[in-house]
Amino acid sequence: MERAIALKDAGVQEYRSRGWAAASALYTEAITLLLREGVIKVGQTSFDTPPAEGYAFDDLPEDVTSTLRALFANRSVATLNLASESLDCGRRAQLLDGADRDSQWAICVDAKWPRGYYRRAACFVARGDMRNAASCMASYLKVVV
Repeated sequence: MERAIALKDAGVQEYRSRGWAAASALYTEAITLLLREGVIKVGQTSFDTPPAEGYAFDDLPEDVTSTLRALFANRSVATLNLASESLDCGRRAQLLDGADRDSQWAICVDAKWPRGYYRRAACFVARGDMRNAASCMASYLKVVV
């Protein structure tokens, strides 16, 4: 767990210096480490697909929950920034899919944490899908208020 937190912190430093790809890679390494070491257990070996409808992490310790949700939300925003800089439409769409997937995992890890909904709304805005962005923000407000 300590190594995953160190990787997350290094990712934050990369993010702050606009090193989106490096930050994303560090967050990925931390998530993979938690999965490989058995700190988190899921019915799959990666987070390359969105979580199944209704899937939730119910019994994670609070320190694991807070670290994991931050890793997914941070990787989501780093990937979203990569997408905003991409001139290749296909690559941009692929990056937006990844950012959205990570925001869904952040929500799955902790449905009472508003940042996951905010990140997902940002993904919808980047795609021009204001209806779904508004829906995510409504969920965000339900959690905050």
